[in-house]
Amino acid sequence: PRPEAIVTTGEGGSHILGSPAAAVKVTEYISYTCPACSRFSAESSATLRTDYVARGRVSTEVRHLVRDPVDLAMAVAAHCGAPARFFSRHEALMAEQPAILERVQA
Repeated sequence: PRPEAIVTTGEGGSHILGSPAAAVKVTEYISYTCPACSRFSAESSATLRTDYVARGRVSTEVRHLVRDPVDLAMAVAAHCGAPARFFSRHEALMAEQPAILERVQA
């Protein structure tokens, strides 16, 4: 399979995207309620996938940094479903973070 299609599960339930043989391994500690995490995801996700993961150079691992009950609920939602689709759910939650947090605060 193509490196950008390889999803494995790491220690503690983390998800890893990319070739297990990649020379560089990036670990992201993600909080779904952290604006900086959302910005990082928006600004780097596409570049990481297309320029590095897809070429087999890098694998990226997402580990959850749960800060509050909303964060926990979003992390649980990201884990619902097939592991191969985790990164799609993860990126969707990160993209919708401002709207989700606005509804929570209301």
